[in-house]
Amino acid sequence: MTKRLSELDLLRGLSVIGMILVITPGAWGVGYDWLNHADWEGLVAVDMIAPAFMFCVGFSIPLSINNSIQRSTPSAVIAQQIIRRGILLILLGIFIHWTGNTDFSTLRIPGILQRIGLTFIIVSLLILFIGRKQNNLFAPDIKHLAIITATVIVGTWLLFFLIPTPGFGANQFSSNGSWSSFIDQGLFGSAHMWEWGKTKGIVTYDPDGLTCSITTCASVLIGSILGVMYQQNTAHYTKLKLFGLGLTLIFLGLAFGIVCPIIKKLWTGSFVLVSSGVSILSLVALWLIKDYRIIKPLLHPLHAYGANALFGFTVSWLGLFWFLDKPIMGDQTIRGLGYSAIKTLIPSEALASLFFGASFIIVLYAVLAYMSHKRWYLRL
Repeated sequence: MTKRLSELDLLRGLSVIGMILVITPGAWGVGYDWLNHADWEGLVAVDMIAPAFMFCVGFSIPLSINNSIQRSTPSAVIAQQIIRRGILLILLGIFIHWTGNTDFSTLRIPGILQRIGLTFIIVSLLILFIGRKQNNLFAPDIKHLAIITATVIVGTWLLFFLIPTPGFGANQFSSNGSWSSFIDQGLFGSAHMWEWGKTKGIVTYDPDGLTCSITTCASVLIGSILGVMYQQNTAHYTKLKLFGLGLTLIFLGLAFGIVCPIIKKLWTGSFVLVSSGVSILSLVALWLIKDYRIIKPLLHPLHAYGANALFGFTVSWLGLFWFLDKPIMGDQTIRGLGYSAIKTLIPSEALASLFFGASFIIVLYAVLAYMSHKRWYLRL
C-alpha cells in the first residue's frame, strides 16, 4: 500500500470496525438509534458502512488486475484466480452461517461475504475483459465503466418501477412485493433467507439476496472508477475534485430518490448514489487527516483492521456464533454476562451495550496489530 493510497486502507478498516460494532452490542434492542439500520426507507449513518466496504473492494480491483498484467500473467489465469477467490468468499460466508445454524433445511444461503464474492467476480471479470493496456498501464476506459454503472442503476429501477411483480403489480419497492423479494423467494426459498427479513411475521426478503447483489455491483463499479482515476494519476484525482464528485453523487441520489426510494435493504439505485458519495467524502476526509502527527497514532486501529479486513470480519462472526452467544451457565452467554458486568459500572443501558461492542473491537485489534507487526495477512 503506497503512502498516498493509505487512506483506502483507513476507510476499509473503518468500515470493518463499523460492521463489527453493529453485530456485537451488549444486548440487542437497547443500543443507540444511530447504530440501528433504517427499518425500510430512509438514510441513517450505520447504513453507510457496508457500501463503504464495497467501494473499497471496487477501488482495489483495477489496481490488482493491473499488477497481475504487469507480471505477464495470462488473462485466462487471472480470470481463474478471480473466480476462485470469489467462490472461496461465497463458501466462507455459507460456512459462517452454518456455524450458527447446522440445520441445512434452514441454512441461510445469501450473506455479506456471499455478496462480496459474487460482485467481486462480476466486476473483476468485466474490468479484465474490457480493459486495455496503454502507456504501460492496464485499465478500462472510465467512460465505459460510468455507462455500465448508470445502466445497472437505471435498469434495476426500471425493473422495479415499470414491470409488474407477479401478484403485486408495478412500482413495487415493498418488503414483500418487490422483484427482489420475488426473485429471492423463488431462487432460495424463504427457509434459506434472512430470518429477520419478515413482512407480517413471514420471511419475504433478504438484504443480501441476488437482486441486491446486482445493484451492489454499481457501488463496486463506482469504487473501480476511482481506482482507475488513481491509477492513471489524472488531474481529477485531487481532494477538491473528489469532494465535488462525492457531493454530486449525494445530490443525484437524493434527486433520484423522488422516483426511486432510498432503501438500503433493497440496495436501490438512489441508495447506491448517496452511499457512494458518502464513501468518497469519507475517503477525502481520511486523506486530509492521515498525515497529521497528532492524529496518526489514533488511526493505527483503522490500519490494522484495513490490512486484515477479511480476518477481522470472519473472526467477529465466528466469535458471535462460537463464543459470544453460546450458553455457558444455564441460559447465560458470554455476551449476557459481560453486559451485566459492564452495567454495574455504567448505568446507561445504551452506553453499556456500546462499551461491550467496543471492548470486543479492542481485543480483536490487539490480535490484528500483532499480525500487522509480523506482516501476517489473510488472503484468499
